[in-house]
Amino acid sequence: MRKLLVLGALALAGCLDGELGDDGGVGPPPDLETLSMYVFSPACAFGPCHTDRAAAGGLSLEGPAAAVRAALVDRPAEGPMDRVLVIPGQPNGSYLLEKLTEDAPEAGTRMPQGGGRLPAEQVAQIRRWIAAGAP
Repeated sequence: MRKLLVLGALALAGCLDGELGDDGGVGPPPDLETLSMYVFSPACAFGPCHTDRAAAGGLSLEGPAAAVRAALVDRPAEGPMDRVLVIPGQPNGSYLLEKLTEDAPEAGTRMPQGGGRLPAEQVAQIRRWIAAGAP
């Protein structure tokens, strides 16, 4: 019986490829270059939003990954509160996630404005990147 359980567990493990659905719960976190290209650029860095020209809220998410990281990681959020946009290793303390997920964030409005919410998979990828230390 014990051998049967072990064999069953091994067979099940063999069916997994390291990813468990769209929640981003397993596997390596995405790198910032990938997040910039597929999440921040199309959803945030356009028109009057977070571009070098507009920099809504004092934040530009346009440019190479190193510039985006410098704009997000350990940077204070603009506004009356004492919040940090991205705290490496602390997704729940990072104001960026509050702005992306809360209907009424501490200041301002939920992002992105006017275009609906980011897909849950993209938010999960950002959360995993922050949890991994925001490299």
